[in-house]
Amino acid sequence: MSVGSFINSVSKNGIYIAASQIKATELPQRRWLRLQNRYATDVLERINTDHTSGTLPNDNELAEYVAASVITHCYDGWRFLAQAVDSLLDGDLGTALHLAYYAELRATLSFLASEGIAIFNRHNYWFDSMGTSHLFAGNTHTITWKVLNEWADVPANSTRLLKLFRVNGITFDDWLVAAGYRTSSISLRCEIPVLWRQC
Repeated sequence: MSVGSFINSVSKNGIYIAASQIKATELPQRRWLRLQNRYATDVLERINTDHTSGTLPNDNELAEYVAASVITHCYDGWRFLAQAVDSLLDGDLGTALHLAYYAELRATLSFLASEGIAIFNRHNYWFDSMGTSHLFAGNTHTITWKVLNEWADVPANSTRLLKLFRVNGITFDDWLVAAGYRTSSISLRCEIPVLWRQC
């Protein structure tokens, strides 16, 4: 299944419901997931085994895992960025660029997870408005950027993203409209890892 064929059907509803459940029941217990969640340990191994055996994923438990991964990927992204800056300050440009790439990758995985798209390397899933997961293929370092670009190519998504960022209390969307652009037709599609490929 190509990314373009499902990107307009992706829904974050199941992830938001799962996040609410985690907040209500698991965070007070000082954990991210229920102990019985089949994806709580060795998630990549579990997904690969399920795929090989033809076992369908447990959509609720997978959604819970993806909801928790929004936070853990975000945390890892900031950690990689801090390490990249530290390497840069030490004069190790190669390591700094490598770590900066992983910071960007983890940030993107976090963002996509919050939108209902889970990247697991080879066997990835997207969620529809009913909370049902759907399989799509692609390795992490290729499919992540392809999915992000397809997502950003949807004008409604681009507009929503532009409304999230503010300068002096004014959204990027408002700045662009004031400059004469119609943000409802703007695509934020870009080749994200271009910088890393040039190094």
